Amino acid sequence: MDLPGNIYKLSNKFLDKKLFIIIVIGLLTLAGCELFEELPVSSPFENAAPETYLSISSQSVIYARLDSVVCDSTGICDTSYSYYFEADSTPPGDLDTLQNALQTVLASTQTMTWWGEDPDGDIIGYYYKWRHEQDWTYTTNESKTFIIPIRQAFGIFGFAVKAMDSDSLVDPTPAEIIIPIKNTPPVISFRYRSNPIVTNPNVTEKTFPTRTFLWVVADDDGLETVDSIYYALDDTLSWNALPASEKGITLSEPELTFGTHVFYLKARDIAGAESKIIHYPDINDDSTPNTWLVMDPVGDVLLVDDFPWDPKNNAMEWYRSILDTIPGVGFGGYSDWEIGSALPFSETDVSATLGYFKHIIWHSATNGPETYGDASNPINQFLQNGGNIFINVTEIISSATVWFPFDSTAVINPMGRLFSGTTLESSINTDLDLELSKLIPYRVRSFAINDTSALDPVLGPYYTPLYRMPEATSTDPWTGCPIVAAEYDHRSAINENAGKAILFSIPLHDGTDFGGSYIGGATMEGNGSAGKFISWVLQQRFMP
Repeated sequence: MDLPGNIYKLSNKFLDKKLFIIIVIGLLTLAGCELFEELPVSSPFENAAPETYLSISSQSVIYARLDSVVCDSTGICDTSYSYYFEADSTPPGDLDTLQNALQTVLASTQTMTWWGEDPDGDIIGYYYKWRHEQDWTYTTNESKTFIIPIRQAFGIFGFAVKAMDSDSLVDPTPAEIIIPIKNTPPVISFRYRSNPIVTNPNVTEKTFPTRTFLWVVADDDGLETVDSIYYALDDTLSWNALPASEKGITLSEPELTFGTHVFYLKARDIAGAESKIIHYPDINDDSTPNTWLVMDPVGDVLLVDDFPWDPKNNAMEWYRSILDTIPGVGFGGYSDWEIGSALPFSETDVSATLGYFKHIIWHSATNGPETYGDASNPINQFLQNGGNIFINVTEIISSATVWFPFDSTAVINPMGRLFSGTTLESSINTDLDLELSKLIPYRVRSFAINDTSALDPVLGPYYTPLYRMPEATSTDPWTGCPIVAAEYDHRSAINENAGKAILFSIPLHDGTDFGGSYIGGATMEGNGSAGKFISWVLQQRFMP
């Protein structure tokens, strides 16, 4: 029996839904079986060690052949190798192969740079060492400059570095490099300005038998590789050795004798390499004198010329003419020392020079540079050792208070003129009064010791004014009777044998020579020569 059409359609719809539900349930059943099955466990990655890299690398090799092993009685052995590069003809025999070797010979100062990479962490530091070292050194830096301690003319050195990560894992295969190193000889030079500086080398440096030489040593392999310093006098047939730590030497008698000399110098390192020999004087050096002359000290008196702008020695000749008239001093009883533009570099030489004598007559520049201020310590030492000094200056330098403790100075002639006819009044004897015989065309000063608390009229030290300006009138630029010459006697209860210092602040002679035009001369010849004062100083004041 046929059903109505609409009933058929409903039945078909119902069957379609039922079939769909059955299919879905089946699929869910199958899926459910898989969902509730146990899932496989994944294996974690193993923590990886870092990798290390050097900024220089090589895949080449160097071959090493053992030549000899020499041991001493203590069992310490010295091993000798010969090395061959890849480009060399490789000799027969047993050879060690040194991997990762540079084929270029380098200097012993090398900057090594490295870095590390870690795929699963951070690099926190590095360990490095050279093959000759026992222990690794830790650092957080990624570069370092090394001075490789080469001890022979040529050597092979290995360097290794390994990175460490944040898990403290260290690269098991350090980055390595083999470096051939050539020893560099040391370099030695005279310390700057320790030898006289001149504009004309055709001059002679004159010294007494004490001369200090100072030097500076450098070595690209490191100063610790410098083994010895050697010096020689006059020839290089025989050398004298000094420790590498020495920076100078003072030569004296009996090694230094009268005459011209040459001083030779060289350095040697632990590998036996020597520096170039240097010497003084050096005729190829136009900045220093071509000749060095050692003079014998003559007599008890030293005349010091501290006046570089007096090239014809006008002032020195005047002082010589005075000394030549003094009994026991003149004609072979004194020496002279022309300082030039600078004192000897070493105070040792200045002290030694003064120490050869008992009395010093020192005249300084009326203009231009003077050096007596730089000699304050040697002058004071000379005085404490019993020597006496008369020093005639124009410019009063504060450092002179080391040996003459004045505490005030004043300009006598602010307009820069002190006229002929002016009298200097002696505080000791009117027979010693002096009178200016010519104009002094520059400022001069008086000085005084106002604080006398350090003086003792019984035990010393003692202070005695010797010359004053005359009592000022209304036309004179100074006031009162300012002191221009005085004596400071260093003898005291502490040092009964100390000497005397006489300071005179108005020049007795002006040797100024500008471009060959001599404008100076003796300044105090108006009442007899000022030489009478110098004679009195040496014959009376400086006598015991």
